[in-house]
Amino acid sequence: MRNRRKPRKAATRHPFPRVDDGPATFILDSGVEIHEVYPETFYLPPAEERETLQPGDLAKLIFRITGGKRTAVERMWVIVEKVRKGNYVGVLDNDPYCTESIRHGLVVAFQPKHVIQIHRKNADWPQEWQAQ
Repeated sequence: MRNRRKPRKAATRHPFPRVDDGPATFILDSGVEIHEVYPETFYLPPAEERETLQPGDLAKLIFRITGGKRTAVERMWVIVEKVRKGNYVGVLDNDPYCTESIRHGLVVAFQPKHVIQIHRKNADWPQEWQAQ
C-alpha cells in the first residue's frame, strides 16, 4: 500500500500583494523617469502643469511601499496643502490595498517629477471634496 499524501489546499491569494510582514515604508517613483522609458504608453502632464499646483489641487503619485521583504506599488491621490519653493506638501486621500499601516491623512512631501495626473481644485466641487 502506497503512502498517500493529503492534497494541498489551494493558496488563497489576495488580488493585491500585501506587505504587512513588517513595518511599512514608502518612496515615491518619478513619473518623469517612467515617461522617459515608456513615452508612448505612460502619459505625463506637461511640466508647466506639474510645476504650478495650488492648495486644494489633487495630484496622483506612485507609491512604492515596502513592508518586511515585500514591495507593492500603488497609484494614489494626494491633496496639495502647501507649496514651498517648487515642492509640495499634501495629505494622502486614499488608503492603499497593500497595507493598513499607511492611511489617508498621512502627510506626504513630493516634487513635480512625482506627479503623474492632476485634478485642479474646482469651486463647483462639494464642500467635503475640498481641502481644508
